[in-house]
Amino acid sequence: MLENSPASGRWCGKLTTARGRRSVALVTCKTREEAEARREFIAEQLNRLAHRGRRDFGEKVLELASRAELGRLERVRRGVDVILAGNFEAPQSDASVVPNVGPTFHEFAEG
Repeated sequence: MLENSPASGRWCGKLTTARGRRSVALVTCKTREEAEARREFIAEQLNRLAHRGRRDFGEKVLELASRAELGRLERVRRGVDVILAGNFEAPQSDASVVPNVGPTFHEFAEG
């Protein structure tokens, strides 16, 4: 499903991910045809991931594909190919795993 905001002239696509139904801005699409083609491309990539049990990458693919310039979509497709081939690092699901790269804000403010 596509939506166009008359006030902004931007297109949004509604897609289903592992987290449910999402509306995402298709920021590089200027026409209905471009937006429909992009929505179909994204849906195809999400379906490929879902059929192979890799929904954990769906949100990132959705984010990248919705914002990519037309010439970069093949790169997104190749990225999904790599994931499906098993040549990837799994996304970290533990939000507490943060690299120690310097002082905390609190430490910085007191220093």
